[in-house]
Amino acid sequence: MGNALPQAKTVDLFQTMKKNLTQNSKISSDSEYSSSDEEVYIPERKVDEYENKIINQKKKIKTLQNENEVLKSKFASLETDYNTLKKKLNRDGSNAGIGESSCTEMLKKTTKIEALLKTTVEERNKNKEKEIIFGSISFPEKPFLTISRRPKHSLFVKDLVSLLWSDEDLSQRSLTGKKHYNSKEIKQPLTPEKRFAIEEAFKDRLKKQQYHDATIALELKLVNRYIAEKINDVRKCNSRRNLNMTYDIQNKNIPREEEKDFSENEPISNDMIN
Repeated sequence: MGNALPQAKTVDLFQTMKKNLTQNSKISSDSEYSSSDEEVYIPERKVDEYENKIINQKKKIKTLQNENEVLKSKFASLETDYNTLKKKLNRDGSNAGIGESSCTEMLKKTTKIEALLKTTVEERNKNKEKEIIFGSISFPEKPFLTISRRPKHSLFVKDLVSLLWSDEDLSQRSLTGKKHYNSKEIKQPLTPEKRFAIEEAFKDRLKKQQYHDATIALELKLVNRYIAEKINDVRKCNSRRNLNMTYDIQNKNIPREEEKDFSENEPISNDMIN
């Protein structure tokens, strides 16, 4: 099969050239040809041209035949490798209880899982709540915007503290980690990065409210005080809650007092702020 096509092309080429020679022989008006009533002569130059064309075509056909043989050899080698690997896969799959059909089924399941994971990630990113970033800390957008509507600066700062730390965590923390004057233990300080984020958020709030730089600097000095007040509020609320629980256990009929912002009536010591 590999040699049939080039040979057919050679036969066609000879037939075409023979036809052209026959047609050219009938042209009597061509000055290059000398003719009589019975004979037509073709110039030797034309014959040489056709012979050269035939030789070149034969060379091309030979080259194509060689290339075809090389490709056939490579194909046969690849086909042998494929059959060998296929037999090995079937043999190994049989030993492991996995056939070719099982592999195909596993591939389909894997494709489905990948598509499902991709969809899940896309939906999660789509539904992911937007965030507002200050420093290296991000705040959830909706709660932050709600807190931003607080009229008092102190409440704004305290609510941001609650957004970054739970009450339980705050009750075990201090502003700087220094020992409090009426405490026997040194509590862990608040995370500096989070404190800085609160300061940046407060500064942004003041700028949006068109405070002057000098006023902003003064207001920022109050941030530590607001944070200390929040910690104090949480501790007092926890103490009051524990006290009420003790009274409930003892079945004493003592009215409970509502939790309130103790910082408004009780001063904060300098030890809490420093």
